[in-house]
Amino acid sequence: MKCIVFSTSRRIRDYIADRNDTLLPKLYTMEEFLRRIVVVDGRAFVDEASRVLYLYRAIRNLDIGALGFNREFLSFLQNSTFLFRFFEETFAERVSIGQLRGVDTYADFEDHLSLLERIYENYANELEKEGLVDRITIGEYRLNEKFLAQFESIDIHVDGYLSRFETELLDRIETPLWLHFTATPFNGKLIARIGLEEAIEPDTRYRLEWSSKRLAEKRPLAPFDPAAIDVAAFSERIDQAAFVLERVERFIEEGADPDRVAVILPDETFAEYLKLFDSAKNFNYAMGTPFVQSPYYRRLADLYDALSGRSESAKEKAARSGLVERFARVHDFASFIAFLDELPISPREHEAIDETKFRFRRFGALLEKEQPLDLLHAWLQRLEPLHLDDVGGGRVTVMGLLESRGKEFDGVVIVDFNEEVVPKVGEKDLFLNSAIRRHAGMPTRTDKESLQKNYYYLLLRRSRRAAISYVKNEEASASRFLRELGLEERETSDRLYRPIIAPAVEPPRPFEEVPETANPFRLNPRLTPTKLKDYLTCARRFYYKYILEITKEREEERNIGSLIHASLEAAVKSKERFATAEEYYAFVMDGIYRSAAGAMQRLEVSVVWEERLRRFCERDFGVLRRMDQPVVEEWCRVAFEGFSLSAKIDRVDVGAGTVRAIDYKTSRKVEKLLEEENDYQLLFYRLWAESAYPEAKIETLYLDLFGGKEIGVESSAQRERLGELLGRLSAPETVRFEKTDDIAACRFCLYKRACGRE
Repeated sequence: MKCIVFSTSRRIRDYIADRNDTLLPKLYTMEEFLRRIVVVDGRAFVDEASRVLYLYRAIRNLDIGALGFNREFLSFLQNSTFLFRFFEETFAERVSIGQLRGVDTYADFEDHLSLLERIYENYANELEKEGLVDRITIGEYRLNEKFLAQFESIDIHVDGYLSRFETELLDRIETPLWLHFTATPFNGKLIARIGLEEAIEPDTRYRLEWSSKRLAEKRPLAPFDPAAIDVAAFSERIDQAAFVLERVERFIEEGADPDRVAVILPDETFAEYLKLFDSAKNFNYAMGTPFVQSPYYRRLADLYDALSGRSESAKEKAARSGLVERFARVHDFASFIAFLDELPISPREHEAIDETKFRFRRFGALLEKEQPLDLLHAWLQRLEPLHLDDVGGGRVTVMGLLESRGKEFDGVVIVDFNEEVVPKVGEKDLFLNSAIRRHAGMPTRTDKESLQKNYYYLLLRRSRRAAISYVKNEEASASRFLRELGLEERETSDRLYRPIIAPAVEPPRPFEEVPETANPFRLNPRLTPTKLKDYLTCARRFYYKYILEITKEREEERNIGSLIHASLEAAVKSKERFATAEEYYAFVMDGIYRSAAGAMQRLEVSVVWEERLRRFCERDFGVLRRMDQPVVEEWCRVAFEGFSLSAKIDRVDVGAGTVRAIDYKTSRKVEKLLEEENDYQLLFYRLWAESAYPEAKIETLYLDLFGGKEIGVESSAQRERLGELLGRLSAPETVRFEKTDDIAACRFCLYKRACGRE
């Protein structure tokens, strides 16, 4: 009998559907196949529900607060995923924790490694006591020869990457084994891992005899024609739905089989937009429907909001349903489970939660002392990742990228082809940054991005028709991968496609008086760059914010940009302590990690910022050594044209007759500031610097921390324009606060509802 291994279950279903054979070969996914062939004598593999319980036992006597985790079980339940993923990846790449030592990274890394090592050892010991083993604690093992003996040959179709553990297993299989893979410009990591001595041609499908590494067959892919791929841009994400509807209809009119047409969602939340406009029910959704939209979840969410005082409407709904009275009888875990068992639930909902509920029951001993409301919150959290299977859908499939691996289509439409989305790397670990990965020979972020690119590249190569759309506005831009594919960016096509989903209707125009007050610039001639920019962008915004003083409540949690600013401030003020750029960098990173609000924010720092800040500190250290910094994060004031101008300057460098007034930027699109006519911040810096250092050469610049660039700006060119502007501001006795004509400025404005511009 022959065995064929595919990357996904969908590939198996397609294989079966395409054949009328009465006798099919044995078909497995790669995950199923590997699970069947590994045997650890005297041990059984631990089930998923029990993994968390044994891991919790492993940390009982350890201070996991040092990792940013809470020892309380409900909190640990949420964060245990980070630990498992760390151990899973290091095991898959056959990298011990000891091999990670010695990498020059953040200050607490060695302590974290020691703690992780103890957690791993404790976890393995807890399992061993029960005669169990986890896929991350496998030591000595053998192959399941009885299982393998039933096969004459094994064909494995690889669409992505092979870990070291996977190649180790394949090396030990004696059954004739054939590997099917495609060489592309983006999967060099796979080719290197296979260990071929023969030359490989790109854009070619190969069949490899594994034991000898002999290339038995090769087949070139069809030529790739970028000109045949339709590309469209839209200013709003929802407008892509119209593009999808139009392109799918066109593909089918051109002869595409609807069963072989797919819509690919890099971000699966876009499915909700498609459902709004899929009135003909032409689509089926591989990802299903988010369980949070189910009546079961909504009833419990309303109950939680009602009991926690979050929503008055939720109180009314919960009271009408009778859930409040029933929940009042919950006093421990057993009575909470009894409460759940009494809830009305549909067959589809029951099928979706059955396994999750079984696992949740297993936590009973650890949740016995939790408050009823905390138990309800924990249960809702367990339900949030679930989905309801899509039923009664159409023939065109909507799916995520990974579901499309290895498939061939008559037509595909890919939406959200934006930077930060395509390619999108799962930010799944807290402890493995790029430097550590390179040191240990593990896949880096660049490798993972290349893997994602490989999936998209093969998807386009294997599709007879293809179309791509993306969002293009102030906050979003096309993925750089678009250009790597030889595709050109487009102007927005809103007007062409929007009528498909939103026929034009003339909205009513409500009567509205324009506010008018005594000239606020005469009454209080003090300006900051932000205050001036607000007025120039929209006078009505200025009125709400500064005249009526309606402002957003200050958020307690600081964002990453604030953490970086604060840590750089402390580092510059302490620069005499640093003998090397590495010490400067270590101080900056230590400050950021210590101030980060929890594990997720530290993850963002590790993935996005560590390498960027390292490069910045290496460049900046020389500047700190040769120049003084008399001003660091201070408000500086200067008189100009009858106004008092003040700005908070991030840093001022003084040395050799030169003064540099610096503004740190952590934004990913600093270049847009250079096009902003209403931004006078660097001119405010210059005016103050010229007043404080009249004999020096003044430079104003942005330090682009994300892009790694120093951008000098000739701000003096704005001086005359600012003088004329301030004269106009102070001239009239009264000011009318009109709304801006630039609707784009309203997009993220806090006051757009008050202006009727939602």
